[in-house]
Amino acid sequence: MTLAQSRLLEATNIASTEERYASVWRRAAVAALSIVSLGAALGIGAMTADPAVRAADPDLARLLKGMMFIKGVLALAATAAIGWRAGIAAPSAWALGYALTLAAMWSGVGAMWHISHAGFAAVALHGGFFAALVLLFRDPKVERALAQAVFRKATRNR
Repeated sequence: MTLAQSRLLEATNIASTEERYASVWRRAAVAALSIVSLGAALGIGAMTADPAVRAADPDLARLLKGMMFIKGVLALAATAAIGWRAGIAAPSAWALGYALTLAAMWSGVGAMWHISHAGFAAVALHGGFFAALVLLFRDPKVERALAQAVFRKATRNR
């Protein structure tokens, strides 16, 4: 191995290590943004909740709480997909879009916990979820990563 080749290999290893660390920080930011959005919505909802709404129809309140858990699982799945996407560096416009969808989804889940904000919660949650789907399906880096994964699997099975 020549000196130039060994330096190139060393530089590649350093770059890949730096990219791994950056990937970890981006994924941590996705988790932190989700937790902060959920916490903020829960806190604001607790301050402004109207207990009369819950007392008016307890069966409806239980139904909405059950729906909130199902929607929370959907938001968790979308967050996992965005977290996977965060492993690849993204331009700032895409990162901002992903951040806004996460904030909207988790704010909707948190607001649904307090039944009196069901309208806002539904719009925020569904809007954020569908925006996340659109971003993930339109993102060229996601398309490339999925194509590479499919290709690797197809070549392994031969």
